[in-house]
Amino acid sequence: MLASTIGSTGKQLRKEISEVVFTISNIRGMLQHGKKYLMLQFLGITILHCLALEEDGRELIGCTGNVIKELFNIYLKQEVPAGPEHLNRVKVAAGKALSTLTLASTSNCHRILKLKVIGNLVRGLEDRVLKEISTEDKKLWLD
Repeated sequence: MLASTIGSTGKQLRKEISEVVFTISNIRGMLQHGKKYLMLQFLGITILHCLALEEDGRELIGCTGNVIKELFNIYLKQEVPAGPEHLNRVKVAAGKALSTLTLASTSNCHRILKLKVIGNLVRGLEDRVLKEISTEDKKLWLD
């Protein structure tokens, strides 16, 4: 994927991709309506994550209405009948994109605070940590 290219070439590619007016809004549409197409959602989230590596990209993504909200919807709420392994992959990608969007971006942190999702985020993280602990406990007991 071009957006994940490293070095100065990758930086220039991400800059040019993020400058295309409809790129981020089209990806937002994939996030909003892609529950049946998890691979497409995953690719869109991966592109957002790569674009967010650059400061300008982070700000453009944050400024595009509801992108951060949709990432939180996927990370915290989305349930899909396609199977847990596909869903987990999309949720992890959404979490990575969110963490990259907040990295050194106070404006995106403020946008997240305005969404009032911190309580849900804490509960979601607690659930995931508890699931990981119980998985590790099962491994210890079965070995």
